[in-house]
Amino acid sequence: DLSDDIREKLFNLFVSENMPVLSFKKKEVTLEDVFVSVTNTEAAEEEIEEQETLKFADKFRGLFAKKEKISETEEITEADEVSDNSEEEASNDSDI
Repeated sequence: DLSDDIREKLFNLFVSENMPVLSFKKKEVTLEDVFVSVTNTEAAEEEIEEQETLKFADKFRGLFAKKEKISETEEITEADEVSDNSEEEASNDSDI
């Protein structure tokens, strides 16, 4: 039964273990306590979800930035190859 007062049993247990007890207080849970607990939990869950979303967005931005760098590197490499081929052709033309 939840309404049982266990303070005396606890007191005797602590006495038998030579553990001094300075005070006991019975705590009643109010509707407000429950409401605060539930709303704080929901707020914490929302904050965690928001942080996970931001982490995902950061990872996505990082992947996108890497892809852009790779793309730029490929474009530079292709441009260098075209330039090298043009120089070879010009060199071959002058040999003729």
